[in-house]
Amino acid sequence: MAKYSKAPKSSVIYYDIPSVENVFLYTEGGLHPIQIGDSLQGGQFKIVNKLGYGAYSTVWLAMDSSQNRLVALKVLRGDVSLVGTEAKLAGILAAHQDRHLLALPEQSFKVEGPNGIHDVVVLPIAGPTLSQYMEGLEEHRLPVNIRNRAIQEIVRGLACLHQAGFGHGDLHTSNILLRLPDSYLKNQEDLLACIGSPVSEPVMRMDGKPITEHAPELVFLPAKFSFPGHFDGSIVIADFGSTFKTSDDEGNARFSVYAPTAAPERLLGKKIGLPSDIWSLACAIFQLISGKELFESNRNTSQMVLFEIMEVLGKPSEDWWLRWEKVAADLAITRRDAADCNNGPEKLDEMIDDLDDLTTDKELLKDMLKRMLTLEPEERLTIKEVQEHPWFCSL
Repeated sequence: MAKYSKAPKSSVIYYDIPSVENVFLYTEGGLHPIQIGDSLQGGQFKIVNKLGYGAYSTVWLAMDSSQNRLVALKVLRGDVSLVGTEAKLAGILAAHQDRHLLALPEQSFKVEGPNGIHDVVVLPIAGPTLSQYMEGLEEHRLPVNIRNRAIQEIVRGLACLHQAGFGHGDLHTSNILLRLPDSYLKNQEDLLACIGSPVSEPVMRMDGKPITEHAPELVFLPAKFSFPGHFDGSIVIADFGSTFKTSDDEGNARFSVYAPTAAPERLLGKKIGLPSDIWSLACAIFQLISGKELFESNRNTSQMVLFEIMEVLGKPSEDWWLRWEKVAADLAITRRDAADCNNGPEKLDEMIDDLDDLTTDKELLKDMLKRMLTLEPEERLTIKEVQEHPWFCSL
């Protein structure tokens, strides 16, 4: 796994730019400033477009001149040390039949810049994230055939990880990519045409002074994929920055993850494990079916998401309070906050009942999700039990 320190933050005040990485992270120990046309690794990789960004990295579309192909380059912050878990995982799973469902690195190298020395991971090119693709659909809902295949492959990909003794640590629809149609992978000109030209915004300091070498002159919006055909639902699970080995206690440290899909034990800052992935998987399955996040909140803080969990699943049991009350109190969550909640997951039942065009058995879906969303981690289904559940088998 990667080792993280507290995020560096520039002392320079920049104008805010929506839909791009946090510009304040362009400082010593932070993000590496990259521009379209830049070359990395002695000219082997030339930057073509921006694919995405996260708290710890930016991701770029690049041309690999050594093999005349397009690849994705994930460029990590200067204070983030890649210590080989992803590479180790790629080696362990090399012969696994579902290895193709995981976007693991093909190689890595380092690049030095004004903000430090940065690890760069070379990944196979893939399509948009599920969340990006769903944003453009009516009610954000996937067609049934795409949805069912995506769920099947997400579960198989996670099973591949768990069988190897690893947890993903931050599974959600923004970390799951749709696989590109083979025709576009074989025809790079068509692929570039469908991705379109880079879209940029200037970086400006609020004090009016010139931009220093630590920040780029331009930042780029993630490319929007526009394919005349449709995706078939085949996916790859990506972003293994929070991946942990189940035998490694260090893997259970608290990282910055997407709170609405994080398990309660992670929100409370406690030890996580494979059951934490099962919780996140349940959240992803619900979103793929309904087009909505299961635990929505105006502010995606640990406290607000825990409030929403109690609203949807009902008030915690007495045993849960005995185990978690002290740490919950650190987030200003008390028994009084749960007093008005239902005694059980009635709201979850209602949310599923409201899906009038669901083609699978609603009662089986309720049963599976409830057993994946128990507050006590050890009571959740395992990934093997999810695969064997009648609802999953009906897809």
